Amino acid sequence: MSMELDQSFVITHEVENDWVRVELSGPITVKTAVAMTTAARDVGREHDCRYWIVDYTRTQALDSDIEIFGFASRLDRLGVEATDIIAIVVASDLEKHDFAETVTHNRGYPNLRYFRDIEEAEAWIRQRQERSD
Repeated sequence: MSMELDQSFVITHEVENDWVRVELSGPITVKTAVAMTTAARDVGREHDCRYWIVDYTRTQALDSDIEIFGFASRLDRLGVEATDIIAIVVASDLEKHDFAETVTHNRGYPNLRYFRDIEEAEAWIRQRQERSD
């Protein structure tokens, strides 16, 4: 199943891997991140899937640290659960993404992790899937 809700992101439930893949492109704001997170959560819940791979490698983060803090601090209000396993892959704006990762961990999301390499992110998700079997 593939869902294109916005020109900036596409969400797919990959049955063979049992994860939700989100691919984003272009300038990204908190507004886009909220829409993407809500849509990815809905696809995950529809397929009883708590594993996400979010590919930010073709994006540019436009928001300030304060806006990023606000978004990362309210994942619970967006329906993201601490038991969701989320690998986020980034290639630019590394300081902003490192900051967001710190905020999410401090807010009780230890299963959300940032990567610089898509294969490493996929391997990390597979390890968690094997642990839950």
